[in-house]
Amino acid sequence: MAKTARKEMNGWLSPDAKFISCEYGKHDKFIEDYLGLSINIIEKMGWQKINQSKGSGWSYYGSREPNFEQKEWINRKLREWRK
Repeated sequence: MAKTARKEMNGWLSPDAKFISCEYGKHDKFIEDYLGLSINIIEKMGWQKINQSKGSGWSYYGSREPNFEQKEWINRKLREWRK
């Protein structure tokens, strides 16, 4: 069975594991406009930045470790991405 094309995924993962997509490289401007808060505050609140480039890798980062819900979402997406 052929693998399906991998979809690029960039955006932010909220503390309750809701994903909000944005354009590649526009994370900070997007989320500051969306929430009306600075990046420092957003990351301290527990938001995780999600970045996936075409076929070259997948990463998440924030000033805090992902919580349980975020880890579950990240692990599920990694499994889907690897299929």
